[in-house]
Amino acid sequence: AASGVSWLYAAMLGVGRPLSWKYSLLELMAAYPLLIAGGFMTMLAVTLLGTYRANESSRSDAEPPFGSAIAT
Repeated sequence: AASGVSWLYAAMLGVGRPLSWKYSLLELMAAYPLLIAGGFMTMLAVTLLGTYRANESSRSDAEPPFGSAIAT
């Protein structure tokens, strides 16, 4: 997450010359840690969602639910 955010932030600063008249250097640099934290939280959410879906799919293939074993 840190690498991806760093590359995208550097690219944004490279093409964002019009931002220099609107925002100060302090404001532009303060956005970087916020973007790093946002990238980390997004990757954490994606990882947890993927783990949850993997567990759900492996659990549903293993055996039928308890109620269906009693009904048959």
